[in-house]
Amino acid sequence: MADEVMEIADDKSGDPARDRLRLDTRKWLLSKALPKIYGDRQTHEIELGANERLLSLIEAGLTRANQR
Repeated sequence: MADEVMEIADDKSGDPARDRLRLDTRKWLLSKALPKIYGDRQTHEIELGANERLLSLIEAGLTRANQR
C-alpha cells in the first residue's frame, strides 16, 4: 500500500480530487492495519489545577501518616 501511495502521489495525469480520495483511503487503511507505524500520534495533557489538587491530597495524607 505504501508503494501505491507513492505511485498515486507521483502520477501527474489523473484527477486531483480522485487522487486525493485514493491517497486518503490508503493512508486510513494503513493507519488501521499498522497503527504503531502509520497511526496518528496521541498526546496526553494534564490540567495543572488537577496536579495541584493531587499534590495537596498527597501532602495531607503524608502529614496524617506522620502524625500517627
